[in-house]
Amino acid sequence: MDCGVSSVTAGKKEDKAYTYEEAITLAGNGIYTYGLLAVLSLTVLSMCSDMFGFSVVLAGSQCDLQLTPSQRSTLMSMPFLGPIIMSYPWGYFSDTQGRRKCLLLAMSFSFVTTVISSLSPNWIMLAVLKFLSTSFCSCAQSATYALLGDSSGLRVRGSHMLVMTSVLMLAPAYYFTVGYFLLNMEYSIDLGFISFVPWRLLVLTLALPMGISSLALHCFYDSPKFLANAGREDQAVELLRKIWKRNGGKDHYPVKKLILNEDCAPAQGEPLLRSLWQQTAPLFQTPLLWRTLLLYYITAVVYSVYTACSSKLEYLTTIFGIGHSVSFALVNALMSRLARMKLMLMVILAAAVASEAGIIVVTNRVASFVLFLGITITVLTFGIVFSYFVELYPTSYRGMAACLRVVVARGSVLVAINLLSSYITTSCHQCFNSFTAYTFSKLTRNKTGEGVVS
Repeated sequence: MDCGVSSVTAGKKEDKAYTYEEAITLAGNGIYTYGLLAVLSLTVLSMCSDMFGFSVVLAGSQCDLQLTPSQRSTLMSMPFLGPIIMSYPWGYFSDTQGRRKCLLLAMSFSFVTTVISSLSPNWIMLAVLKFLSTSFCSCAQSATYALLGDSSGLRVRGSHMLVMTSVLMLAPAYYFTVGYFLLNMEYSIDLGFISFVPWRLLVLTLALPMGISSLALHCFYDSPKFLANAGREDQAVELLRKIWKRNGGKDHYPVKKLILNEDCAPAQGEPLLRSLWQQTAPLFQTPLLWRTLLLYYITAVVYSVYTACSSKLEYLTTIFGIGHSVSFALVNALMSRLARMKLMLMVILAAAVASEAGIIVVTNRVASFVLFLGITITVLTFGIVFSYFVELYPTSYRGMAACLRVVVARGSVLVAINLLSSYITTSCHQCFNSFTAYTFSKLTRNKTGEGVVS
């Protein structure tokens, strides 16, 4: 593999060579960029609805499918198990075959399996289809941010990622609202092998954004940076020219040649196992090793501390879920106007530490509730952490790094939930003491950590 080789030939010095940052900045920020932001935002919203809206689906399907507690527990694990198992293959696919191709395949397949799952006659079929659906749509957790980052100029890249994260945070408001109204309907249509009842309509409704985003992705291009890094410079320049034109560019797009001086090209024509090794090993070797450990530790902290969940779809639960979702989405949108990513991360983690410390000593129920919400404020760091994975890794390893982040995130949630369920009722203070120290450790490391976007 040839790393950091300029595509400019000595015999054509009259043609100026542009770095990729210069080229994507010249492509502008217009209809294409905003359209891509909207479609990818819808993609992550549909992914989140498919994964976490499943708890609302189970609330409505329990009587129809006559679920036992163990069956319900198995079903609830599917949205976590699928992404953990499939994240590594998606990272490899994204880095070697392209972000857009990865998203098109994943979201289309997930949409089809979700639609079929609405006709499940028993819990086993529903569990299998949900495993498949979430295994595929989990691709959106990394490929969307990589594609958006590669298609946006440096000036707007961070704010666009935070806007997309704001839309992702609206997912609970979407599935709680839709679930509340649909599950309170009373009807049953006999289809012979099943009765079509409200929870099945809910499944179809939650799948609708996924179907729309799958179709809309056909109107956009793959990452020009991915193509340039794979040695397809002419195609990359042509895509940049098309983006410039759709962004409202006039006259003449000046870029004819690109300089890529950061990346190694993805493995091409190698045996599968060797190719997998070449895409993964550099993440855990110098100079990327410290960066990888630091970012995965941040991921573990912010995901394991945020463990809010709901088991019933009652009126107050719905109102709380919608209010929580909308308020955090608005705050995240306001954060997109700021540029200091590291400062915002430290402020949010400091607020979480203060809430965790305060909840140990406060006895008032209202104050405890407010402080508990303060603990879940770590959700506001998701977009910042996503932006780190786009900014701090070479294109060749960006998808793999981000997809392995999904394994860390989902694994952290599972560990945190199991620890909380086992110890919080018997060792409440010890649990919050541990979480306070855990979050504070990340805050102090962030002050001295190297290689983090400012």
